[in-house]
Amino acid sequence: MKTIEFVYQGPSSEPSSRRLTDWKESGKYIVGFCEVAGAVRTFRKDRVVQYGEGVAEFLQEPCPAPPPKAIKQPEILFTGFTAAERFELELFASEAGMKVVKSATQHLAYLCGGPNAGPTKVDKARKNGAWILDRDSLNALVETGELPES
Repeated sequence: MKTIEFVYQGPSSEPSSRRLTDWKESGKYIVGFCEVAGAVRTFRKDRVVQYGEGVAEFLQEPCPAPPPKAIKQPEILFTGFTAAERFELELFASEAGMKVVKSATQHLAYLCGGPNAGPTKVDKARKNGAWILDRDSLNALVETGELPES
Protein backbone atom coordinates (compact mmCIF):
# COMPACT_ATOMS: atom_id res chain seq x y z
CA MET A 1 0.00 0.00 0.00
CA LYS A 2 1.66 3.19 -1.19
CA THR A 3 -1.04 5.71 -0.17
CA ILE A 4 -2.96 5.99 3.10
CA GLU A 5 -5.68 8.36 4.21
CA PHE A 6 -6.73 9.40 7.70
CA VAL A 7 -8.30 12.22 9.70
CA TYR A 8 -5.77 13.93 11.98
CA GLN A 9 -6.54 16.07 15.04
CA GLY A 10 -3.77 18.40 16.23
CA PRO A 11 -4.00 19.81 19.78
CA SER A 12 -5.20 23.26 18.74
CA SER A 13 -6.69 22.67 15.32
CA GLU A 14 -9.78 21.24 13.69
CA PRO A 15 -9.60 17.65 12.39
CA SER A 16 -8.32 17.53 8.82
CA SER A 17 -8.10 14.83 6.18
CA ARG A 18 -4.58 13.73 5.34
CA ARG A 19 -3.27 11.64 2.48
CA LEU A 20 0.28 10.25 2.64
CA THR A 21 2.29 8.68 -0.13
CA ASP A 22 5.56 6.77 0.25
CA TRP A 23 4.82 6.39 3.95
CA LYS A 24 6.35 4.23 6.64
CA GLU A 25 5.42 3.33 10.17
CA SER A 26 7.98 4.30 12.78
CA GLY A 27 6.89 3.30 16.28
CA LYS A 28 4.15 5.66 17.44
CA TYR A 29 4.46 7.73 14.25
CA ILE A 30 3.54 7.62 10.58
CA VAL A 31 6.01 9.38 8.28
CA GLY A 32 5.36 10.15 4.65
CA PHE A 33 4.79 12.73 1.94
CA CYS A 34 1.68 14.69 2.94
CA GLU A 35 -0.27 15.96 -0.04
CA VAL A 36 -1.95 18.66 2.10
CA ALA A 37 1.39 20.11 3.27
CA GLY A 38 3.26 19.32 0.07
CA ALA A 39 6.20 17.94 2.06
CA VAL A 40 7.30 15.01 4.18
CA ARG A 41 5.57 15.14 7.56
CA THR A 42 5.47 13.05 10.73
CA PHE A 43 2.13 12.31 12.39
CA ARG A 44 1.52 10.94 15.89
CA LYS A 45 -0.74 7.89 15.64
CA ASP A 46 -2.45 8.74 18.94
CA ARG A 47 -3.83 11.87 17.23
CA VAL A 48 -5.40 10.01 14.30
CA VAL A 49 -9.18 10.31 14.68
CA GLN A 50 -10.08 7.84 11.95
CA TYR A 51 -8.18 5.79 9.41
CA GLY A 52 -9.36 5.32 5.83
CA GLU A 53 -10.79 1.95 4.84
CA GLY A 54 -8.32 -0.89 5.47
CA VAL A 55 -5.45 1.34 6.65
CA ALA A 56 -5.46 0.23 10.32
CA GLU A 57 -4.98 -3.38 9.21
CA PHE A 58 -1.61 -2.48 7.65
CA LEU A 59 -0.22 -0.85 10.79
CA GLN A 60 1.50 -2.77 13.58
CA GLU A 61 0.10 -0.46 16.28
CA PRO A 62 -2.63 1.77 14.81
CA CYS A 63 -3.88 3.21 18.13
CA PRO A 64 -1.04 3.61 20.66
CA ALA A 65 -1.58 5.09 24.09
CA PRO A 66 -0.92 8.82 24.45
CA PRO A 67 2.52 9.88 25.69
CA PRO A 68 3.25 9.34 29.36
CA LYS A 69 2.92 12.23 31.76
CA ALA A 70 6.21 13.35 33.30
CA ILE A 71 5.50 11.97 36.78
CA LYS A 72 7.31 8.76 37.77
CA GLN A 73 10.84 9.16 36.43
CA PRO A 74 10.73 8.65 32.71
CA GLU A 75 13.98 8.15 30.85
CA ILE A 76 15.11 10.93 28.53
CA LEU A 77 17.98 11.11 26.05
CA PHE A 78 19.48 14.31 24.63
CA THR A 79 21.17 14.36 21.23
CA GLY A 80 22.18 16.95 18.68
CA PHE A 81 23.13 19.68 21.16
CA THR A 82 26.50 21.20 22.02
CA ALA A 83 28.12 19.82 25.19
CA ALA A 84 27.20 22.96 27.14
CA GLU A 85 23.57 22.89 25.96
CA ARG A 86 23.28 19.17 26.70
CA PHE A 87 24.67 19.68 30.22
CA GLU A 88 22.12 22.43 30.87
CA LEU A 89 19.24 20.34 29.50
CA GLU A 90 20.29 17.22 31.43
CA LEU A 91 20.36 19.25 34.66
CA PHE A 92 16.92 20.71 33.85
CA ALA A 93 15.46 17.26 33.16
CA SER A 94 17.02 15.75 36.30
CA GLU A 95 15.59 18.55 38.43
CA ALA A 96 12.19 17.86 36.83
CA GLY A 97 12.37 14.24 37.99
CA MET A 98 13.49 12.57 34.78
CA LYS A 99 16.23 9.99 34.47
CA VAL A 100 18.84 11.09 31.93
CA VAL A 101 20.31 8.25 29.86
CA LYS A 102 23.00 8.15 27.17
CA SER A 103 21.48 5.72 24.66
CA ALA A 104 18.12 4.86 23.09
CA THR A 105 17.03 1.89 25.19
CA GLN A 106 13.71 0.03 25.27
CA HIS A 107 12.74 1.94 28.43
CA LEU A 108 13.34 5.35 26.86
CA ALA A 109 10.26 7.57 27.16
CA TYR A 110 11.56 10.73 25.43
CA LEU A 111 14.32 11.77 23.07
CA CYS A 112 15.02 15.51 22.99
CA GLY A 113 16.74 16.39 19.73
CA GLY A 114 18.69 19.48 18.84
CA PRO A 115 19.70 20.90 15.47
CA ASN A 116 22.39 18.24 14.94
CA ALA A 117 20.39 15.18 16.03
CA GLY A 118 21.45 12.12 14.11
CA PRO A 119 18.68 10.36 12.16
CA THR A 120 19.88 6.90 13.27
CA LYS A 121 19.49 7.69 16.98
CA VAL A 122 16.11 9.36 16.40
CA ASP A 123 14.87 6.41 14.35
CA LYS A 124 16.02 3.90 16.99
CA ALA A 125 14.26 5.89 19.72
CA ARG A 126 11.04 5.96 17.66
CA LYS A 127 11.22 2.23 17.03
CA ASN A 128 11.67 1.67 20.78
CA GLY A 129 8.47 3.66 21.40
CA ALA A 130 9.98 6.94 22.61
CA TRP A 131 8.33 10.29 21.99
CA ILE A 132 10.50 12.78 20.08
CA LEU A 133 10.74 16.33 21.49
CA ASP A 134 12.54 19.53 20.74
CA ARG A 135 13.72 21.93 23.45
CA ASP A 136 10.46 23.93 23.48
CA SER A 137 8.38 20.75 23.76
CA LEU A 138 10.51 19.61 26.69
CA ASN A 139 9.88 22.91 28.48
CA ALA A 140 6.14 22.58 27.87
CA LEU A 141 6.18 18.95 29.03
CA VAL A 142 7.88 19.83 32.31
CA GLU A 143 5.61 22.85 32.84
CA THR A 144 2.27 21.21 32.03
CA GLY A 145 2.91 17.46 32.18
CA GLU A 146 1.58 17.15 28.63
CA LEU A 147 3.40 16.67 25.35
CA PRO A 148 2.44 19.41 22.87
CA GLU A 149 2.18 18.98 19.12
CA SER A 150 5.43 19.85 17.40
